[in-house]
Amino acid sequence: MTRVKQGCSILEYYCFLGRKWSYPILYHMNANKDYSFEDFIFITNRKISRSILDDFIKNAIRLLIISKSEKRYRLTRLGILVKQNFENMRSIFQNHYSDICIDCSSKCLINKQRT
Repeated sequence: MTRVKQGCSILEYYCFLGRKWSYPILYHMNANKDYSFEDFIFITNRKISRSILDDFIKNAIRLLIISKSEKRYRLTRLGILVKQNFENMRSIFQNHYSDICIDCSSKCLINKQRT
């Protein structure tokens, strides 16, 4: 993760949320459900490297977006709010700019249905 000037936590959150995998992973996490490292690999359609995922998890924990308990991860209260905002943004784009997702393919990580 790119380091931002210390003392500016808001910029750190924006940098974290703007990373490639933040939206797909957090969007697919459910409140009150625990996830393993391998669950995150599945969520990303096996396209994320283990080192990048490890970095993502460490930063999400540091920013209090997810918590860790015995190799399992869960959204925190802050993480749940972030997820809700992601869902709101998706709804806005789909309702007001319906042509944005017309060509979504099965490779789209956001439209991928998790079983």
